[in-house]
Amino acid sequence: MKLLNLFRAVSFWGFVLIAGGYLLSLGCNMNIGPCNDCDPPLLPVFVPNKMAASFFAQNASLEIEVAYEEGAKPYVGNLALNPSGTKTDPNNWDIIEDNLKEIFKNKTVANQLTIPKTESEMKAVPAQNKSSWTTDKILAFAEAHTRYKQVSSGFIFLVFLKGYFEGKNNILGVSLGSTSVVAIFKDVVEASGQFRGPRSLELFQKTVELSTVVHELGHALGLVNNGIPMTTAHQDSNNGAHCTNTECVMYWAIESNMSEMVKFANKRIDSDARILFQSECLSDAQNFNP
Repeated sequence: MKLLNLFRAVSFWGFVLIAGGYLLSLGCNMNIGPCNDCDPPLLPVFVPNKMAASFFAQNASLEIEVAYEEGAKPYVGNLALNPSGTKTDPNNWDIIEDNLKEIFKNKTVANQLTIPKTESEMKAVPAQNKSSWTTDKILAFAEAHTRYKQVSSGFIFLVFLKGYFEGKNNILGVSLGSTSVVAIFKDVVEASGQFRGPRSLELFQKTVELSTVVHELGHALGLVNNGIPMTTAHQDSNNGAHCTNTECVMYWAIESNMSEMVKFANKRIDSDARILFQSECLSDAQNFNP
């Protein structure tokens, strides 16, 4: 149980990064609904991600392994946007790869990425029948279903789960500190669809899921000022490891204000943007040479 023991050994660390690591909030005080007047999350403290330097080391490689429980399958493949199928929204995993390549631009790891892009490359797991997930339960799930039984600097285990993080219906995803484990909560992704407006339900949920994954991978790799040092001042230090650029996927308000989440998702849909990080975060990563 190396993953679980590591987390227990650094439980305070893990709590801080979880608080700073989830992306989009569907409301406050456990209620799903618009939340334009919510107070910002209490994220005044963060602890640097000690794994970050190893991801960017010379000759590094990175593999992302994906597992999902029954009923929580991630979006894969292109999504047809018209009846004839002549217009499509790209496979989320191609966009995730593009974002990682941009993060690792001009580094060896950019050519050493292993990312699953089809359902057959992901591991399906029977339903876990959990309405609530604690950090220990997530790490036990990872321990049981990953090919790797220890933390690896060249590896991130991404899991898609039914239920909620600690019973909270407003957390889409968490990055569990230095354990290399990221969890996405499919029920929350699906619930976001009620705010889509005139958008296609599937397209909107697909975009929310994409944004969540990219955000959490950003935290796992060391953004913002979370192991990767900044080249310019753009960390919102009052809100943990987040970016002050409102256009960036690492912007803090996306996680606590429904109107910001809707705005971000709609902008991505309208622009067909593939790179969700903005220049400040990209500069940090691309100039990081540990």
